[in-house]
Amino acid sequence: MWLPYLARVLDAPEPRHLPVWLARLAVGEVAVSMMTQIRGSANDAAKRELGWQPRWAGWREGFRYGLEPDRDVRTGTAAETETRIENGHQHL
Repeated sequence: MWLPYLARVLDAPEPRHLPVWLARLAVGEVAVSMMTQIRGSANDAAKRELGWQPRWAGWREGFRYGLEPDRDVRTGTAAETETRIENGHQHL
């Protein structure tokens, strides 16, 4: 569910689907298990015990806004870039 959405946000090709038996041959049982059986986690304990609040309401917003190339992922705001030139090369 989230991987196709992430691919769209990144303007990347849709992920390919492989039969489980073929994926096991290619990447092994542990990797296949991680990709097909492990469930997401909840952040309720962090909210309750640490007073933590996520920057975005959900993972869709996090992918959409947190992965923008000119956004500072630490603050969620537009990043200011500093350009400098060293040895004839431009650095951001």
